[in-house]
Order: sequence, then C-alpha cells, then structure tokens
Amino acid sequence: MFPGRQVIIVSAAGQRHVLAWDQVLDIQYGDAPRVQEPPMGPGRPRIHIESTRDAPIRLMEVTSQYAVATNFSRGPRYAHGQQSYAVCAAPCDRVVDGTRGQSFYFGGEGITPSSRFTFEDHDGELIARVRPGRIGVLAGGVLFTSFSIGPLLGGALMAAIPRHDDRVNRSRSVAAVSLLATGSAMLLTGVLMLAFGKTRVEIYKRYTGAAQRRPVAAR
Repeated sequence: MFPGRQVIIVSAAGQRHVLAWDQVLDIQYGDAPRVQEPPMGPGRPRIHIESTRDAPIRLMEVTSQYAVATNFSRGPRYAHGQQSYAVCAAPCDRVVDGTRGQSFYFGGEGITPSSRFTFEDHDGELIARVRPGRIGVLAGGVLFTSFSIGPLLGGALMAAIPRHDDRVNRSRSVAAVSLLATGSAMLLTGVLMLAFGKTRVEIYKRYTGAAQRRPVAAR
C-alpha cells in the first residue's frame, strides 16, 4: 500500500494487480494466506539480508519504468521515473523469483537506493550484505562537490595571472592559496560524502562463502 499513489494486490498465484489510489474505497486486512514458496533454482535464490547498521532495508522489485516529456517550448526534455514494490524486508529469508530478468535494488525510508541488479545468474542460498547510505549525506556530497568548482577555478586563475609588483604578487598568491585550499577541502568533503552516501551491496553464497561482491547489473 502506497497512500496517495496506489495499492498492489498479489494473488496466491503470484499475479499482481495495481489499483490507483482514487479507485480504492476501503482497505480491510484479513488473515495472511498461506502461499506455497516456489522451489529454489536458477534465477530463484533464497535471500538473507544483513545490514551494517540498524535500518529498514527492503528488497525492491522494479515493476515499470517511464519517461515524461516536459518543456516543449525549448524542445522536449524527459524526466525518468520508475515504479517498484517491496518484495521483502530484512532479514527476508525467502525465495525470490528473478527468472523473468526483472530488476531489483535495495532501499528503504531515508536510504539511498542501491544500484539495480538481477538474479538471473544466481541460485541457492545467498547472503546480501547491505551497507545503507543516507540520502541526506549523498545530497550534501553533491552540493559540496559542485560548490568546490568556484574556489578551485578562481584560485587557479589568480595563480596563473602574472604581475610585476611584488606586493601585489604576494597578496594574490595568498588569496590564490586560500581559494585553492578552500576548494580542495570542499571537494574532498564532497567526495567522502558521496562515497558514504551510496548504498553498497555484497552478495555471498551462504554456506560456501563464495564472494559475489558485485551483483549482476540490470539491463
């Protein structure tokens, strides 16, 4: 259930029905049906989710992608988006059917979505170790990195312009060094925030410990 957006109903046979929110009059919950878990096999691994910190990690499946054209006065520009639903929440411990080649990612409230991947080449018991990143930290990294361009460029230009007056040269050198130091500090801070703001995922074979550190990228 996504208040204000939609309701997704999954039948015992695995069929999904998506209802727009304005089509829903009321929601009543009954006892959870006993759904037989599909057997493990190629593209259907059993997933156990571990998190490096206490966070509401969810395995999300992308159900659709779309592009909306905007700003036709200057030529069409496209805003891209996607719809997805939560397959399970950590620790999950269930078989996930990825045999259709659909895309998955890890996310949650306040968590930066991870890169998308598929389960086509996975099977058996898997452990997904998730290091969740914070959206606010990632956004701060983008801002710091962007704002560092001005001081770095200004400092480089001041240092490159020659002057014959020694006093002017000393003053300009001090200003150039200050701008370069400020820009470098902002750039380093931004890069670190970008690194820690991303959600990283490592997938392992549960019992053999075979590392599959990079999940298969979604096509």
